[in-house]
Amino acid sequence: MQASQKPDFIRCYRILNLKPGCSWEQVRRQYKLLSQRWHPDRHPHDPSARENAEKKQRAINLAMRTIADYYKAHGRMPLRAYPERRHPVFSGDAVEAAGENESGLQKKSKDNRLWRRPLLAGALIMFAAWILWSSSEEHFAASHVPGGRMGDQNIAEVGKAPVTARFEFGDTREGVRAPPADADPFSSNRELIRIGSSYDDVSRIQGEPLFKTTLRWDYGPSYIEFRYGKVSGWHNSPMRPLRVKK
Repeated sequence: MQASQKPDFIRCYRILNLKPGCSWEQVRRQYKLLSQRWHPDRHPHDPSARENAEKKQRAINLAMRTIADYYKAHGRMPLRAYPERRHPVFSGDAVEAAGENESGLQKKSKDNRLWRRPLLAGALIMFAAWILWSSSEEHFAASHVPGGRMGDQNIAEVGKAPVTARFEFGDTREGVRAPPADADPFSSNRELIRIGSSYDDVSRIQGEPLFKTTLRWDYGPSYIEFRYGKVSGWHNSPMRPLRVKK
């Protein structure tokens, strides 16, 4: 390889018994190993072997010098697509660049937190809506169950007076007539859900549930259980009473 010619890096790698893509540290270790192996002083009594070793040593030195010059000029090994990762140099520029990278990471993390805020706000709104819905269901159940609450007065107390003292939304201006204290919210002449009732019976009497499976229909805090397509039991909460036979 002459200086005027373009370096043959493949041949250089072949002389050093290496493959393109190796690192600079691998080249250095291989060069030291081959220099020791082909050193002419290892053949002091054999002129032919000494001459062969000198030729090998010159070829090894030339290959190493060619690769080293390219590495120093370009910062990467010949025939390698990307520069090697070197040890960091803690200069002023390096520290400033590291600070900019850290600022970029912090900004990215802040951006990630920003898009999470609408999701959190939506979840809070849904939770508040659920609380309001539960409160309205509780008020509805309390106003239709004996011994419950209607407005701020107990029904048993209100039964003594013909009209309640508080006006609620949907009531007439004349007031709301309080039911008798022993009144059943589901009179005996209405159809009730019993053990053994079918899906159709429950749907017709109680209506469609909020969540439905083959084994359980949920009506808010109350639910009805099924077995083999028939009612096998229920949980009747005063917050959402069921039309079941007691």
